[in-house]
Amino acid sequence: MNTGKPYRLICSLVFSVLSGFSGAQENYVVERLPFSSRIFNDFAPVYYGNGIVFCSDRRTGIFQGYVANENNEAQSELFFVSRTDKSEWGKPQYFDETLRSLKFEGPATFSPDGKQIYFTRNYDAGEKKKRKKGNPNYGIFISSLENGHWTTPEPFPYNNPEHKIGHPCLSPDGTKLYFASDEAGGFGGSDLYVCYLENGQWGRPRNLGPIINGPFHEMFPYVHSSGRLYFTSDRPGGAGQLDIYFTVPVKTGWLPPICLPAPFNSPDDDFSFIAREDLSSGYFTSSRSRTDNIFEFRSVLPRLDSCKEVEENRFTYEIFEPGTRDLDTLTYEYEWDLDQGVIMRGRVVEHTFTPGDYLLKLNVVDTLTGAIMANVATYPLHIEKLEQVHIAAPDTVYTGEEILFNGEDTYLPEMIIDEYYWNFGDGTGTTGIEARHVFLVPGVYRVQLIVESRATHAENRVRVCGMKKIVVLYNSGEVLP
Repeated sequence: MNTGKPYRLICSLVFSVLSGFSGAQENYVVERLPFSSRIFNDFAPVYYGNGIVFCSDRRTGIFQGYVANENNEAQSELFFVSRTDKSEWGKPQYFDETLRSLKFEGPATFSPDGKQIYFTRNYDAGEKKKRKKGNPNYGIFISSLENGHWTTPEPFPYNNPEHKIGHPCLSPDGTKLYFASDEAGGFGGSDLYVCYLENGQWGRPRNLGPIINGPFHEMFPYVHSSGRLYFTSDRPGGAGQLDIYFTVPVKTGWLPPICLPAPFNSPDDDFSFIAREDLSSGYFTSSRSRTDNIFEFRSVLPRLDSCKEVEENRFTYEIFEPGTRDLDTLTYEYEWDLDQGVIMRGRVVEHTFTPGDYLLKLNVVDTLTGAIMANVATYPLHIEKLEQVHIAAPDTVYTGEEILFNGEDTYLPEMIIDEYYWNFGDGTGTTGIEARHVFLVPGVYRVQLIVESRATHAENRVRVCGMKKIVVLYNSGEVLP
């Protein structure tokens, strides 16, 4: 990735928390998309309709061979490609003729309803007047979809021809606009900023601060529906020159950014990450195939849309002997021996049992001496586990705390379990009857345990799922919205 291109701002931080993609190399597969050429550069995908919009310098049409800077680099333009099914893609086409120009069209973002596009464009690409370092500046431009056509792009109100402002990303609700800029007063070569929508207008840009921005370059922001902020940085300590990081908002600002592990980051340039809501799949750009190409990642862990909530293996009984009557003496009393050292006084008692075998005894005892005067009744009690996938874990935990999950109390007598798959509700997962996990963001998580088995009397593999809600609290003990 050449840092001279105006649509790539070269955008490092110390991080101290475990990656949210633990075990990523085993749990995710990465493949270059079939339409992404090894000859040209394809990068910065964004979801749109039934496909993606992306940037490319592929040569097509009358603009073939046009260059915009002293590095002899071809211009990039916005393309759209539709996905026809899970493995097939259409042919990339120019996104829209109205938005094409003799300028660099760079990374884009769309409003939640898809009727507005914010994208990066040079101010003066192709002209002789250039910055001291040889690259024209660029800003954010906005176009609206009206009557089926995109309007002439208008400049973002905080564009500054003396600086680079680009890589826009709208939050999922459309009320926040994130972008990268090398505006004066920042922390490094380029910083990440945010504007808030206020009464229909964008408020002034706010620097995201030193937790995210550092002395290097931050760029390509992407806000996931979970609230995570993904971005790219050239800070040291990563896998390559450019690496993908993420952070999460907390009451005090942001948690220290975390570098994604392989296969997301590599010794090459990796940037412009986007993902589906459950983080089961998504796209990013990498130069690991010589040029910049768009890659798809997919989780290999199974996921089920519907899981029955786990019930605790605890059974509460009211215990009494129907043939008994009140005792006439003050010194004698009924006493239940409920086995396993549990003794309860009274003719009628209530107790919660866990699965197992018990021998219940009703005795008459002398309250003064504790001596058993008579055994009135004896009953065996067998309590069987609930037939379900079971998850043993705390109901409430704290961010940064390592939690042990256990599925050994799963009871499915008609199945021989071959494998246990965990989905922690934050896009991460692992395998095994036991699992350890650290939640980084406060909230309520629906943790799934999927067991895969070959039925006793069938050859087909089957999967059964259980779900447990885990409340994750921040330092103050309050769940953040």
